[in-house]
Amino acid sequence: MPLLPYCEDGIPLLDIALVMNFYFIDGFKYEVRERVIACLKEYNRITDSQLRHWSCNVGDGKGRWKRYSSDATQSTAHAVLENNLPVHFLFYGGDHLESASPFSVDCNLVPEWEQEKWFAQSFIRFRLPWTWFATNESDFPSFFHKFASTLQPRYGFGGVGFALSADSSEASEMSPAVYRLAKTQPFLIVENGYYDAEYLSHGIREGNFLTALDDDWAARLRGVDVIEAALGPEFIVRRYRNGLTIQAGTEPNPGGTSIYQTVPDVELDPGTTVKPLPIPNAAERYPLYHRLNQVLKPIRVPPDQFTGSLQRDSPDPTAFFDHAKSIEWMNRFD
Repeated sequence: MPLLPYCEDGIPLLDIALVMNFYFIDGFKYEVRERVIACLKEYNRITDSQLRHWSCNVGDGKGRWKRYSSDATQSTAHAVLENNLPVHFLFYGGDHLESASPFSVDCNLVPEWEQEKWFAQSFIRFRLPWTWFATNESDFPSFFHKFASTLQPRYGFGGVGFALSADSSEASEMSPAVYRLAKTQPFLIVENGYYDAEYLSHGIREGNFLTALDDDWAARLRGVDVIEAALGPEFIVRRYRNGLTIQAGTEPNPGGTSIYQTVPDVELDPGTTVKPLPIPNAAERYPLYHRLNQVLKPIRVPPDQFTGSLQRDSPDPTAFFDHAKSIEWMNRFD
């Protein structure tokens, strides 16, 4: 059952999920694609029974959704590894494509010419249910570190965010709800997936619960030892080949509901009115995120080089992360 009461005809349209987004270069190279497939296989191994749909689009061809089957992962691996063409593949857990599922993978591997001309980066995102690690092996930071060390991304982030419908029109309808929830719960991640790569060649996003940096970004902060000293003992910095991960505290939402505890199902009466919550001062409520963002500030994307927005459209332009509101949001922990 979804954690949020946004449903239509019994189909959930918005949910809370753990998210891990990674951005990397050379997505057209075989060795990089091998690392992508290794992560896909690991994710699909632990979530296999929850996946329902998949799609793989190679080159300029049109991908179409298919019902998930045992050979979907291998078919995708074959399509990704047999050439260096651009590839976009997705795996999805919703019984309906209109439903918001916390089980999903979304990957874009860009061609060499696009990387050279526009500094484009390849991208992969993994989602899991908020309480996945309450009943399954490992823990969220270790899972994130494992994927980061396998992928060796230029940059990545992880925390608690949103699961939206695979149908873009249904997802857009939820934009005001995402906006209002995020404003009252600033630990939540609002992200635009592959479209964030448009500006992340100029810097990184705001820090959250989990951050992955390659050695180049770390060097611009004067190295891992300086980073660790500046952050302090409440943070865990872990090295891997060509990079590091940073964990801020022990929970994405300190003082709130733990991701390691199951959440009871809550049935709301259709006539229930949800009262708006006050908008807090994010830096005061989350002091570790404030400290992290002060340390990361020299490599965060400058406002004048942020070219996009965190949401693409909305039925309510007053409740929408447009360009200006997106810049304000990404500075909320300052």
